[in-house]
Parts: sequence; C-alpha cells; structure tokens
Amino acid sequence: MRINDYRAAQIGQTYGPQGSSESGAKAKKAGARTDGTTLSSAAQELLKARRAVQDAPDVRANLVDELRRQVQAGTYEVDAHEIARRILPALDLDA
Repeated sequence: MRINDYRAAQIGQTYGPQGSSESGAKAKKAGARTDGTTLSSAAQELLKARRAVQDAPDVRANLVDELRRQVQAGTYEVDAHEIARRILPALDLDA
C-alpha cells in the first residue's frame, strides 16, 4: 500500500499523534490500560541492597586508621594460625 499525503492524513486522524500527552489523557479517561512495569518484592529488596552497597564507603576508615596506628607503633601482630586456616582450603592437598 502506498501512503500519500491524503492517506497519511487519514492515518493521523485515525490514530492521532503518537506519544502526546493528549492521547495518554484520552486513554486514561476512556478507562484504557496503559503499559507499565512492576518489580516483585524480591527484586525491590535486591535493588535496596544494591543501593546500600553503592552508597557504602569503599574503605572502612576507622579500621584502616587503627591498623595504621598499630603498624606505626610496632604493636601489630599477625595471627599465623588464622592465615593458615584461610589458606588451607585453597590448597589442593590430594594431588
């Protein structure tokens, strides 16, 4: 089908301007449903958690300051058992 000026005018009258606020208002008045999206409660919780992580500081300044103070004072001690406990699961001892 060819669309000429006359045909374009007919189509425009039939469907009206797309995306205008008037067409949305007419649809609401006529009781027509409009497209929309909703998030499940699980998705909303995930979004809250993600925002909380993004808003949290990257560095825990109070912990870093305390460790820096201990290192400078020479009182920082490494717990060898704790280091070994965390390394051992990563080792493949069966090979």
